[in-house]
Amino acid sequence: TPRFNGLGWVMEGDGTNLILHSEDFSNAAWTKDDSSVAANAVNSPDGTLTADSIVQTLASGSLKQIITVASDAETRTNSVFIKQNTAPTCRLRIQYGGGTAVTVDKEIDFSTIDSDATIESLADGWYRVEVSATNNNTNTSCRLTLFPDRSDSGLATYAWGAQLEESPFATS
Repeated sequence: TPRFNGLGWVMEGDGTNLILHSEDFSNAAWTKDDSSVAANAVNSPDGTLTADSIVQTLASGSLKQIITVASDAETRTNSVFIKQNTAPTCRLRIQYGGGTAVTVDKEIDFSTIDSDATIESLADGWYRVEVSATNNNTNTSCRLTLFPDRSDSGLATYAWGAQLEESPFATS
């Protein structure tokens, strides 16, 4: 399927999003660990009032969803659209569990953010961030976690459009 990414046209295969309620972080499908969600707090990248504010109530606060996966050697990619709220940083994590854990983090510092292969700069202060990891044939779950910040309680990040795909890259 062709798409335009700002640099030119990109051909990509079809992707399937394994995340439940990918645009509604207030839904019970998302576990809130020392965090809360203010639904529909700001306009999302598609211009609708559907992006949520993720607020950590403790410095360790996070939002996560755990998906059952095959015990295989597949590479999966998690992506989410983020925008700075009051948190100076945020972290996106993909982690396999149930066997020998595999964890990959992507830390975003809003004051020095640069677009690269895993961070795409969009309009109105939005970024699409992706992180990939390959399972090691022992794990049966894949956990996606968003940390608004790791330094202080009460900080928040806007988020929208989470995806988990069985692919080494995120599709549109």
